[in-house]
Amino acid sequence: TTDVGFFQMTLNNASPKSISRGGTSLGSALRKGIATFAGGTAPKLLVVITDGEDHDSAPLEATEAALDLGIPIVTIGFGSEDGAPIVLTDPETGAKTQLTDRDGNTVISRLDGELLREIALKTEGAFIPAGVASLDLEGIVQQHITPIVGTSSVRQTTSLTPIHSRFIGLALLCIILAHVLGTPLFSRTEATVQSSGGVA
Repeated sequence: TTDVGFFQMTLNNASPKSISRGGTSLGSALRKGIATFAGGTAPKLLVVITDGEDHDSAPLEATEAALDLGIPIVTIGFGSEDGAPIVLTDPETGAKTQLTDRDGNTVISRLDGELLREIALKTEGAFIPAGVASLDLEGIVQQHITPIVGTSSVRQTTSLTPIHSRFIGLALLCIILAHVLGTPLFSRTEATVQSSGGVA
């Protein structure tokens, strides 16, 4: 995206409470992500951060569209393939609890590395097994994303300048040149009208 401000606002507002329904619909996420890409020749890449669990949303079928459009998918797998409880941290107290379902049973999340690897390989992307450790996004960008899309496109998204500032600068330059060259900003008729209080 070139609208970095909107992306940052959306990212800041995103949280686990952004959706009301639990579960993972990986295929739906892939379709939604692919559909947001506009045309053009700029490099495109889709990054998916997930445990890879899916509830009947056909993620492998969703990758066909990415393959047709030449969009590589980088999958970052969170969790353990052996399964592990989901730990919730209270933002106010810092207390840690395990996520439970409606019946009070502990929810076990399992990383489906095989599925995420297949999605990445099918689209000529990359699979990164993050496991349960903290995520080094900067390292992932440098090692996996930049080689796929190229350094120029990555740099472009981080050094955008609002286009309206160019027009403001041009307007200021015109005013300065008019003053230096002695060119009147108002015609004689406009000056006469202004000096007479606007009475014709």
